[in-house]
Amino acid sequence: MESVGFKLREARHRLGLSLEEVNASTRIPVKSLQALEDDDLAAIGSPFFYKSFVKQYAGRLNLSYAELMPAIESAVREMPEPLIPGQGGSPVPSRIVRPPRRNLRWLYSLTSLVAVLIGCSALYAYWQTARNAARQGLTSLVSSSKLELPARPPVPELASPAPPPPASQPKVSSGNRIELSAIEPTWLSVMTDGQPAFEGVLKPEETKVLEERHSARIRTGNAGGVSCVFNGKPIGTFGPRGQVRTVLFTKDNYQVLEPPVHMAFTHFTFTGE
Repeated sequence: MESVGFKLREARHRLGLSLEEVNASTRIPVKSLQALEDDDLAAIGSPFFYKSFVKQYAGRLNLSYAELMPAIESAVREMPEPLIPGQGGSPVPSRIVRPPRRNLRWLYSLTSLVAVLIGCSALYAYWQTARNAARQGLTSLVSSSKLELPARPPVPELASPAPPPPASQPKVSSGNRIELSAIEPTWLSVMTDGQPAFEGVLKPEETKVLEERHSARIRTGNAGGVSCVFNGKPIGTFGPRGQVRTVLFTKDNYQVLEPPVHMAFTHFTFTGE
């Protein structure tokens, strides 16, 4: 039986997609996509994430998740269960009790502090003596010669800098992104924001992308012949093959409308003699 990774890789090559393109639409990391194709289950680590990634990847490649389920279950059974703290058989290291050691570091710190205080005191005394001597000499010089100090020039006023221009706000996308991929020839009628956008037959492996649309109304004559990805999330087909379906897309939501049921009534006339 072919592995899940082999089927995913073959489907991706058949659609001509790269791992980066699949990552852009599914938001699955490229490393995880490569691990899925290589059947490297240890890189995924959890059966839950493995099944979730395979389901999204298969939906992007238009593969049936139900057909892959036997191979998925077989691969999950081979995944080792994650170990909890304390498992694994590794011995717990015993605590080593060391004899107390006399710490004389405080004595070195105290000696250094006393030396710093003595040095600062000597430096302050020298600075104070030199300051007093300089002050006395300057006072005697001014009183004897009556020096006139020049006037201090005025300080020119500096012009205030112009405020920086306001930063341009990044453009925020407010619309939706709808990607339609044909599995088999399917007739589509698409209206976006109240305007006709497309009407015709979508051929197999042909894709129609609608971006920056606030609303969309899609009517198809073969609900099982087209697969849809809405804002990066695969939602699969719109219904069974050969059925007519209408799908309404609004902001962050969509609704599949069932076809109306028509009932025919036969009129009977009762007559009696």
